[in-house]
Amino acid sequence: MIYNIRQDNLTNEQILEQVDWKPIGDIYKKRILTLMHDVYYMNVPQDLQNLFTRTARVGRRKQNFNMIRCKTEKGRTSLRYRGPIAWNQLDNDTKAIVNKIAFKTKIRNSPNLDSINFLKEAAVNNNKNTKDFKYF
Repeated sequence: MIYNIRQDNLTNEQILEQVDWKPIGDIYKKRILTLMHDVYYMNVPQDLQNLFTRTARVGRRKQNFNMIRCKTEKGRTSLRYRGPIAWNQLDNDTKAIVNKIAFKTKIRNSPNLDSINFLKEAAVNNNKNTKDFKYF
C-alpha cells in the first residue's frame, strides 16, 4: 500500500506516476538487459555464454544475438528466448557501452523500455511498432 496518496478514481498508471515509480515490467527488462550485457561482453560463466550465439553479419546488425524459435509458452518465458529479443531492440549506441555501470545508468534513464515486448510476433517483427499488429 502507498500511504498519503489520494487513490479515489486513479488508475494504477496514475498512481505510479504520482509516486515516480516504474512498473515492475521495466525492472524485469532492465535485469534481462544487464545480464545480456554481461553475456555480450563475456562477463559470465562459459555455460551461460554457450546458450547464446551472435549474428555473423558485419554491418549495421553486428551487435545482435540470434533468436531461437520456441514452440511452447514455457520456452518463450526463458532468458534464452527473451534475452536476444530485448538486446536486439536496443539502439547501437547503448549496446556499445562497455562499462556496466554506465550501461545500467543509460537503460535506467531510457524511455524506450516500453517498446521492448516479448509477444510471439516480437521475434519476427523486431524493431517494428507492433502495438496495432494483430497476430493470426
